[in-house]
Amino acid sequence: MRNRILAGVGVAALATVGVAAPATAATAGTADLYVVHGFAAEAGTFPVDIYANGEPVAGLQDIDFGTVTAEPLALPAGDYNIDVFPADAADGTGTPALEIDAALVAGGSYTVVAHATEAGDPDITAFENDISAIAAGEARLTVRHTAAAPAVDVLANGTAVEAFAGVTNPNAGDIDLPAGEIQAAVAAAGSTDPLIGPAALPLAAGTNTLVHAIGSLDGDTLEFAVITIDGLGAAPEGVPAGSAGLVAEGGNAGIIGAAVALMLAALAAVGIVVRRQTASAKR
Repeated sequence: MRNRILAGVGVAALATVGVAAPATAATAGTADLYVVHGFAAEAGTFPVDIYANGEPVAGLQDIDFGTVTAEPLALPAGDYNIDVFPADAADGTGTPALEIDAALVAGGSYTVVAHATEAGDPDITAFENDISAIAAGEARLTVRHTAAAPAVDVLANGTAVEAFAGVTNPNAGDIDLPAGEIQAAVAAAGSTDPLIGPAALPLAAGTNTLVHAIGSLDGDTLEFAVITIDGLGAAPEGVPAGSAGLVAEGGNAGIIGAAVALMLAALAAVGIVVRRQTASAKR
């Protein structure tokens, strides 16, 4: 079966899998692609190999259920055919278990999820990740239903979130909210009895946390696969730009410029440390 992403159009407790990467990883002419192995049938799970345009993708061979790409694949913009083969297939020959065509737009961010339908059949869905700017002090939460399970509600600290009410496979929802840690869980629609979780989910300012419900309800393999994309925070408003009179004075301008450069370098270093420490998890 085959799905398609059209250019520019969004088309990706129990164990929690996570990865963090900067939103700016994609350079001019490239797009970021994440891959999630989330397929599990009632009979269990199995490893797979991922191919792109007929070539094996490094690091995505013989990957187990629940695997998320450690870093996004920075791919040249263009059209791709992504195939998923059982790991015991002979060098990617023959008919893939799953395949999808994707048109990756330069500067875009995408997630391809191999998963089960609500009925438990194999499926594959591509999502465009929302990497638009987030207001200062806020975080974005995206939840995607890609599990063999009926419609679900997403709970934050035990309360259903309206933006994620009655989400069906393979649909998604997202919301921007104040940064902080929440206890996240997934429950059958209209219920508060968790099917997945609760699990602590830190939502750092300026990040989009992509939570995928994967696995099978009947197979007792439901879990979260989580990707965190950072670097999306908008610049704070009202920051003084300095005195025009000081900048106009050549001697002070150099001193001020050096001080600003040092300050920015220090902030960048802190940002890097924070991202590394927190690395973990729109249609």
